Amino acid sequence: MPDRPDFSSAQACAKRTRVTSVNSTQKAVTRDLSTGTAPPTSIGSATAPLDSATDQAFNPLPSPVVAMHGRARSQPANPAASGGASAPPPLRAPVRAPLPQRGAGAAVLNWLRQRRNARYVAAHPLPEALWANALSLPALSHLDPADHARLRPKVQLLLRDKSFYGAHGFAITQWMRLRIATEACLPTLNIDADCYAGFHTIVVYETAFIARHRHEDDIGVVHESNEEMSGESWDRGPVILSWQDIETSAADGNNLVLHEFAHKLDLGAGDMNGCPPLRSGMTGAAWRGAFAAAYAHLCRAADAGRATGLDAYAAEDPAEFFAVAVEAFFMQPRRLLAHYPDVYAQLLQWLAQDPYNPGGPSPTPARPDGASLVPAHPKPRRTPATRRDDRADDSHR
Repeated sequence: MPDRPDFSSAQACAKRTRVTSVNSTQKAVTRDLSTGTAPPTSIGSATAPLDSATDQAFNPLPSPVVAMHGRARSQPANPAASGGASAPPPLRAPVRAPLPQRGAGAAVLNWLRQRRNARYVAAHPLPEALWANALSLPALSHLDPADHARLRPKVQLLLRDKSFYGAHGFAITQWMRLRIATEACLPTLNIDADCYAGFHTIVVYETAFIARHRHEDDIGVVHESNEEMSGESWDRGPVILSWQDIETSAADGNNLVLHEFAHKLDLGAGDMNGCPPLRSGMTGAAWRGAFAAAYAHLCRAADAGRATGLDAYAAEDPAEFFAVAVEAFFMQPRRLLAHYPDVYAQLLQWLAQDPYNPGGPSPTPARPDGASLVPAHPKPRRTPATRRDDRADDSHR
C-alpha cells in the first residue's frame, strides 16, 4: 500500500497541489485535442476569442505551464492496481478571495452592473418549453419554484457571457447550451459573486476526446501522455465537455457538468486544490478537517481494493475528490451523507442547498469515535446494476 500524506499535519496541509500541466504555447482550443489539426467551429453568434493558456501552474516549472483538471473517460476501481504507487498531493488550507473595494464608486458600478443585467434578462427570456425541460434535470429535483426564479437569471447571464464552440464542426443546439448553463449555475444558486468570471469559453465535443498532456516532474523529466477524456477544466482557460458523456453520466449517478464547473469554483481561491473560497461564518479548519479525513479514508479504501463510497476517481488528488463530492452532493446526496457526513455538512453550509432534505435539516448518521466514515457494508457502485440501486436510494427526493 503506498504511503499517503498525513493530513493532520499543518505543514502537510500548507503544501501546494501538483496537477497535470501542458505547454503554454499550445492554445487551449485553437488546436483540436484529438488530432491537433482542426480548430473548433463557432456556434451561432459566439465570436469571443478562445482562451489561451498563459498562467503558470502551482509549483512553477522551468517553462510556463497551465494547471487543469478533468475527468478521464475510464478509471480503474483501484488506482494502486494501475501503478499509482506515489502518494497524491496534500490538501491545502482554503485561502479566502480578497474582498472587493468598498466605497461610493464601487457601489455605483455595482448598481450599474445590476441594472444592465436586469435589462438583459428582461429582454432575452428563455424559451419556456426548453426551460421546463431544464428544470426536470435530476440534479435540480430539490429546488422549489422560488429557487427556479432565482436560478433563471443566472442561467441567462451565463449564456450571455460565455461562448460555446463545437469541436470538429459539432453543432451545438439551443438545448445543449441551456442544459450546460443550467447545471453549471446550480452550485452558484445561493452565491452572489460571479464565480465564473475567470474564463469565457465552453468547448463541446460530440463524444470523448483524446487529450495530450505534457508535464515535468520534480527531477526535470518531461512526461507526455494521451488520455481519453470526457471533460477538462483549465486554469484561466476553457471548460471542455463531451456531450455524449453529459447525457450518459446522469444515468450513472454522476454529472460531468457539475464536476468540471466545480473545478472552476475551486479556482476561486487561486489553486485547484479542493479548497474554494468559503462563505462568511465558515472556517478553513473545519473544511480542511472534514475533507482531509474523508479523502484519507477514501484513499485507504481504494488502495485496499474496497468500496470507496464515492467514485474511485476521487482518489486522484484533493481537487478531484472535491469535484466528485460536489457531483455526489447533488446527484447522490443520500450516499454522500451516509458515507461522508462531515463533507456533506460542509457542502451544505457552503452552497446553502440541501438536496437530501429540501426545506429541513439533514440527519447526521452516528459514527463510532470517528474511526470509520462509512457503514460496515457499503454498497458498491462499479456496476450498472448497483448504480441503479443507488438511484433507487435517492428516489425519495
